[in-house]
Amino acid sequence: FFIDATGHAGMLARQQLRQRDPIFQTLAITGYWRDASGPSGIEFANTLIEAYENGLVWSVPLHNGLRNVTLLIDWEIGARIRQSGLQEFYLAELRKVLHISQFLNGASVAIPPRAFDATWHTATHFASKNFLLVGDAGMFIDPLSSEGVHKAMASAITGVAIVNTILQR
Repeated sequence: FFIDATGHAGMLARQQLRQRDPIFQTLAITGYWRDASGPSGIEFANTLIEAYENGLVWSVPLHNGLRNVTLLIDWEIGARIRQSGLQEFYLAELRKVLHISQFLNGASVAIPPRAFDATWHTATHFASKNFLLVGDAGMFIDPLSSEGVHKAMASAITGVAIVNTILQR
């Protein structure tokens, strides 16, 4: 019995089981910043989310002193990356962001940006007589909230019961 718990990689799910959302095709571009500031006081550790003309940006300070700043944009806008390069594109987009960009004044990119497919997807089948998809392997909905973590854990726990029942019978 094969359980695909490989997350977004979806080793089995990508074998004709996965359907990407045809409308909301999203690209995430993530960079890590050194010496970035944040809101003052108790608000410093909050996750910041800001909409701007081309998508949205979210940012959170990390335990190692870096700040994660991620752009979520439409794939069509991301096609411009080939013209300028990933880092230049990322920096140019951040200059359009009014609130979060002010926390990057005087900061430097510690880990260059990387791009990831953040398009919603779901499987046509989550289980069969010899396989089960759990977590992001089966369905990816929200890159910002912990809903995905909850979904992954719940589907794994339920999956254990299902596999046990199938193997016992």
